[in-house]
Amino acid sequence: MVYLGQLTNYEEGVSVLREFYGIEISKTQHFRVTNYYGEQIAPIIEKAQESALPEKLPDNAIVYAECDGSMILTREKEEDQNSNSWEEVKVLRKYTSYDTLSSGTRNLIENSEYAAHLGGHSDFEAKAERLLDNCEHLGKNLVFISDGASWIHRWQSDIYPHATQILDYYHVCEHMAAFAQVAIPDEKRRKDWLTERKSELLDSQPEKVIKQIQQISKTNKSAEKEAQKLINYYTVNKDRMNYKNYSERGLRIGSGAIEAAHRNVVQKRMKQSGQRWSREHAQYVLNLRTCFMSGKWNEVIEMIRKYAA
Repeated sequence: MVYLGQLTNYEEGVSVLREFYGIEISKTQHFRVTNYYGEQIAPIIEKAQESALPEKLPDNAIVYAECDGSMILTREKEEDQNSNSWEEVKVLRKYTSYDTLSSGTRNLIENSEYAAHLGGHSDFEAKAERLLDNCEHLGKNLVFISDGASWIHRWQSDIYPHATQILDYYHVCEHMAAFAQVAIPDEKRRKDWLTERKSELLDSQPEKVIKQIQQISKTNKSAEKEAQKLINYYTVNKDRMNYKNYSERGLRIGSGAIEAAHRNVVQKRMKQSGQRWSREHAQYVLNLRTCFMSGKWNEVIEMIRKYAA
């Protein structure tokens, strides 16, 4: 019941139990059992992480930590149908260079650990730090990839000052493409301009890119506002845009792994048609989802056995 509760919606879970096992339960029963164990597993996982011995990684190992937010539809109370609002689930995905396999143009990550929290960034940071503190000795080989959110940058700089921070290259290019769409009407000229700027970014020349943006915006009044936003974004984050150095070190520069995590950890279960979540019940399911996706479902099994004994 608990496994199905974190995997799919309660109605489908009830159907599976009936068809495969001949077990008749209601959606309400399925909901209550899933949420009960989703609540109970949180302190067990937290205690296990705090008491675990540091993972023995060699000094040349690279550990990636990607974090970002994904929105789900919530309501203040379970019975209140009129208090819907979109709220952010913050997700961390941790994996090592040893877990990454390359196949042509695609990368496969075999093993990952996840943390997810619906609510403020302070509570999320505490969860993330329990996964990352045993990597602090890696220094610059602890690699953060993110989209430039200021709270993420502050947290990473304060807690892991020696780590490498990378601004997602593809996110950077998306911002630039959106600006070029406004600033350069001619399609061929726009395409050529973007190709040159992307090459400059990969060569770690953000200042040169900024100058080119300034020049283009002077010829297009409607682009001036967008140009300033883009320039501010690049200026604030240029220390995390040293893509030539990252490439020479063999590092990833895109945040595709965390985007996949949002689809698989959060959206697959929690953004199905018509779903609305209370904050507490959403977190209970997230607790179970991160256990399952992190390969720690045995912790849930052991917990259930203990409670059932």
